[in-house]
Amino acid sequence: MKQSKITVIGLLVLTVVLILSGCAKKSEAVQVAPSAPGATAPAVLADGSYFAIDTSEVAPDWRYFVEVSVKGGKIVSANWSAVN
Repeated sequence: MKQSKITVIGLLVLTVVLILSGCAKKSEAVQVAPSAPGATAPAVLADGSYFAIDTSEVAPDWRYFVEVSVKGGKIVSANWSAVN
């Protein structure tokens, strides 16, 4: 009888801890400055249009592709699709 009470109390405590851990405040993402040791500067993208197509045989009837347009060093449009 004593063993079952200890087990029930232990399960209740565990349940409360799990519930409260799910309600914990989420930590915010920290941005790393480029001057920090080991950090790299953001990539500079050359203006233009880029195209790539998948050549793997994972899905032999489909070919996935992506088209990306860059203006002013930033991506202005991207299209990911597939052809049969």
